[in-house]
Amino acid sequence: MNTPKGKKMKKRVCPTCFERSVVPSVIPVHEAEMKHDWSMYKITLYDVPVNQCEKCQSFNIMDGELEENALRKAAGILFPNEIRDIREKLNLTVEDFAKTIGVIPKQLEGFEEGLLYQSKSADILIRLMDHLSEFKDYFKESIHLNKQK
Repeated sequence: MNTPKGKKMKKRVCPTCFERSVVPSVIPVHEAEMKHDWSMYKITLYDVPVNQCEKCQSFNIMDGELEENALRKAAGILFPNEIRDIREKLNLTVEDFAKTIGVIPKQLEGFEEGLLYQSKSADILIRLMDHLSEFKDYFKESIHLNKQK
């Protein structure tokens, strides 16, 4: 494989077999089992860009979000941007929304940035906050009362 300038691309060292034989490639079908909240989910990805060893065939997916997003879809949990959109629609700070769903602010930031998966129970609370106005009002008042203490 050549670089745009016509120079040969230097192969990377494989972390499995330690040979200098890793090159960009595409795997037509990638299946994996991933765990979320004590349940296993089978995910399937197609035409996956990877760095693959020509010797031992081990590979690393170039875009880690592909598997993460497939797990979110399989587990039926909200995506990071959806969580942030709901919080912003409610006009709540990270701190207030975190208290509302029973997590610490750093966890909520992790959910919104895609660094952490929210539990099914937190996901349900977030969805309820988005859809039930009585629920929103109850928790907004609860936060207000807690601030007065």
